[in-house]
Amino acid sequence: MLLLVDKLWTTRALFYLLFRIRTHAENFGSILYTNQAAHQYFRMGLLIETTHNYLHDEFLAMHRSLHSVYVVEKTGSAWTHWLAGADH
Repeated sequence: MLLLVDKLWTTRALFYLLFRIRTHAENFGSILYTNQAAHQYFRMGLLIETTHNYLHDEFLAMHRSLHSVYVVEKTGSAWTHWLAGADH
C-alpha cells in the first residue's frame, strides 16, 4: 500500500507525519520508484509505501480526522484510492 499525503497539508502536519514514519521505519516497506510521477512525489516527501497493514491501520486511525491522507492500492494493473476518514 502507498500513503499519498495531500499537498495541502500544513508544513507542521507533514513533518509530523514523516517523523512518525521514520520513527517506525523498520515497519515500513521500501519507497516506490516505478515511475516518474511516483519518484516526483517521493522527492517531495509525499509518497510512502508500506506493506505492514497493522501499523498502516494504526497510523491512519491516528490521522483520520485530518482527512488528508490518501491510500493507494494496486490490484493487478489497476490502481484505486480513497481518502482516509471517508467511506471506502
